Amino acid sequence: MGARLVAQLLVEKYYDGLPLSRQVERFERLGLEVALSTLADQVAWATEALRPVWRAAMSKVLGATVMHLDATSLPVLDSKNAKGIRLGAIWGYVGADVKDCGTQHTALCLYNSTGKREGQREGR
Repeated sequence: MGARLVAQLLVEKYYDGLPLSRQVERFERLGLEVALSTLADQVAWATEALRPVWRAAMSKVLGATVMHLDATSLPVLDSKNAKGIRLGAIWGYVGADVKDCGTQHTALCLYNSTGKREGQREGR
């Protein structure tokens, strides 16, 4: 798949909230047969390709003079758990460096399976 199409998949999935299964249906309406696993592979590829950007943003946030973190818990499927789900969290990070000429902000959201509502597991 081309880089533009992969970018569109990411925007529709993460910005517009359109699950990959519904994107497959959209492709079918256009007369294109694309497997859900193919779209999932492309999302995984993009995730790896964007890892240096994520690392740079995280480094900037963690090195900021002012930092704010907030989490929203959500259930996550987990076949190893007796109930079939576990608690995960989406963490929002914002770092700000206050400069003489203004403030520079860096923000990112990360999925992190903390297993509880408050903070990380010990040792992480």
